[in-house]
Amino acid sequence: MLKKFGYNPVVIATEGFSPPKDSPFNLAEIRYLPETRTESDSKKDPDFDKDIEKLVQTTEENLKDIDVVFTHDLIYLPDYLKYNLACRIVADKNPKLRWLHWIHSATSPNQLSQERQIYPDKYQEMIKPFPNSFIVYPNTYDIPRAAKSFGVEENQVKHVPHPIDYNTYMKFDDMTIKLINAKNILQADVISVYPLRVDRGKQPHINIEIMAEVKKLGFSVRMIFVDFHSTGGDKITYKEEMKKQAIEAGLNENEVIFTSEFDKEIELEAPRSFVSDLFRLSNVFILPSMSETYSLIAQEALLTGNILILNHDFPAMRSIYTSHAIYRRFSSNVDITVEPKDSAGKTEVNYANRQGYMSDIAKLIISKLKEEPYAGQIEFRQKRNLDSVFRNYIQPLIEWAKE
Repeated sequence: MLKKFGYNPVVIATEGFSPPKDSPFNLAEIRYLPETRTESDSKKDPDFDKDIEKLVQTTEENLKDIDVVFTHDLIYLPDYLKYNLACRIVADKNPKLRWLHWIHSATSPNQLSQERQIYPDKYQEMIKPFPNSFIVYPNTYDIPRAAKSFGVEENQVKHVPHPIDYNTYMKFDDMTIKLINAKNILQADVISVYPLRVDRGKQPHINIEIMAEVKKLGFSVRMIFVDFHSTGGDKITYKEEMKKQAIEAGLNENEVIFTSEFDKEIELEAPRSFVSDLFRLSNVFILPSMSETYSLIAQEALLTGNILILNHDFPAMRSIYTSHAIYRRFSSNVDITVEPKDSAGKTEVNYANRQGYMSDIAKLIISKLKEEPYAGQIEFRQKRNLDSVFRNYIQPLIEWAKE
């Protein structure tokens, strides 16, 4: 996160530390502190004062060009007491150097000291405010307790929730991650995916109409068309018509996406894993197609937790997906007024107020997404991803510290 947002982090570790090949630590310069021994009592440690002196010297040298220091459990764990003491001395000598101490446990330091029995005499001296610092804690409920435990005011304990690397956790393909980052998809409220050949019978222009109405309601949208084998003839003409339609409806190129135009690698077709990734990311699936035999994509969307909006005018959809979908009228290549054996013909829907009809569908989508678990999934996808936590919580602390 630090590198992505323009910072040049330095990692400080004890001698002997070597990050794994795929570790993000390899993106940063690594500096080292001497490794020290720990004892149950400082009186039994003949090198205690000598170690502190050495640590102060190397810590000060390592931090000479640093503005802000992040620590993890440095002021909490008795095991790190020598480093804690050395850093406090360095902090006292360098008042412009700011410290952000991440703490991830609600156990009080006093209780921990009794349990661990590592330098208990010296550790008790360390349960006091650390100079020029904030304590960083992952929830707001425990802030009063954390402040009391470390002898600071509550306003010196800052809330930074645990982020989740959404892309890695979901094991998304590289192409999926590239698309997510380029189009800022994680921050959208309503995400819809429609894999298709761009055929007029699939009626993807209706998806654009509905998503435009969703946006008018004040919600951010991403309409992703995974269009394959659609690079010639009327497919190109139809696609251009839809792009124009999207712009006129107030949707931009980040909100209506044709994956064939995003990257040459997926111009003609996209791997199954890419489609699966997008379905796991999306929350609404709209299928206004006038003719299908089954629709595997509807099945995949359902299995990945999407709200299904299917075509009422195509009876096969109702027979397959029964009460598991919402049905709205989009016309079809079947005459629904006659028996199936005589079903040749068409069903044409003439909307008295077409925009109003699509707007009602948009309102229904939003109503559904405000229910659980959709609401929670949207909130945590938007607010707990790496970029969001960094921008809204960590970066403000860094900028405060640099003032």
